[in-house]
Amino acid sequence: MKCLFYLFILFSILIFTFCNLNKIYDDCLNECGLSQSFFPDSEESEGHYRSFGGYASKINKTPFVGLIRGKIRDCNYRVFCTAIIIGPYHVLTAEHCLEVRVPVDHECYSEPLIVHSDAQNMSQHTNTLRRSEISLFVGITNINEIKETEAIRINKIIIKSRLIKNENIFDSNYTDIALLETKRKLHFNASIRPICLNKNFEETFGQMVYFTGFGQTNDKFNRPPISGDKVIDEGSLQTINIALSSPEFCKASDGSINNKNMYICAGTKLSGIDGGDSGGALYFYNKGRAFLLGIAASISSKSNNVNMTLTKKSLNRDLYPDTFTRTSSLCNWIETLSNIKCKNIEIEIKKECKERAFNFIKNDEYEEKIIFENRKDEGIIVSKSEKKKEDKKSWWDSLWG
Repeated sequence: MKCLFYLFILFSILIFTFCNLNKIYDDCLNECGLSQSFFPDSEESEGHYRSFGGYASKINKTPFVGLIRGKIRDCNYRVFCTAIIIGPYHVLTAEHCLEVRVPVDHECYSEPLIVHSDAQNMSQHTNTLRRSEISLFVGITNINEIKETEAIRINKIIIKSRLIKNENIFDSNYTDIALLETKRKLHFNASIRPICLNKNFEETFGQMVYFTGFGQTNDKFNRPPISGDKVIDEGSLQTINIALSSPEFCKASDGSINNKNMYICAGTKLSGIDGGDSGGALYFYNKGRAFLLGIAASISSKSNNVNMTLTKKSLNRDLYPDTFTRTSSLCNWIETLSNIKCKNIEIEIKKECKERAFNFIKNDEYEEKIIFENRKDEGIIVSKSEKKKEDKKSWWDSLWG
């Protein structure tokens, strides 16, 4: 009987340990901004040019990015935009992604059906996608990967204000942001997780940040770039490293941007956003977390010539920053509608998540002592051993097992 009793105790301990480890894993998945590997190797950053520049992004590096497809009912008319996961039922995108410019007398035109958080500026000359015409796809890196069986339907669309004037021209009341509520819960895993919303980031002119989106990768006429340029397959998820611009330079490059509190500009010569990137994430890292800075709103009007060709002569004229909706100015609006709070950028990662990663590293035949340190230029917690043994699991690979 004693043997049976001890076996029962041992079995109970094993079950408890297993359940506890699963709980820690689930808790870590629900932590915003955590990713297996935040930054690409330095050599991958060569050859940047706008959003058909940058480098192909693996979904486990940017699990907070999704794809929105708008398909007008009974019409062969589709639009694609990028979306940002902020919670199990909510994603953010650009409001103009929902405004399909279809002529009123066109067979694809339909009356707008949308929920407004404020009643101002209701008149407009574009056709708004219905919620039944919008599908969300997550955990993918290419438009060609989408499967209808995995489409996530939208339960509610909420916008801050509506675009009234011509394309890429904002009035003082317009805020290019939309909050989408999904019909079913997003199940977080290694490829699908939320980004953190920041509430206290103060940008510095010239500071390097990151952007990820499903933007165009080759020119409209499918002409090849000159020798030496780097092209990524069209429709792929891409990440670029770009610099923040000053509000003054932002306004000078796009005179329609009047409210610096609602918008932020970023762009680097030969790097920026393009068609399909709208709604994508401008973000930075601090203490091992990704924080959202802005949502891709518009390409600088002075940079539009870059769409016509991929030659270096054209790309060298791309000198102006692009515009992003500043999410930190909308924390109260987002929280009121979704119960998702913006976080202080100094928030620490949970102790149990760090310990889980540490245990994986320690058990992975590491003979060296693991010492966590802050990588100053990237703000990511790494181990010294990781730098010396590239064939071993990184800290973030270990975090997700």
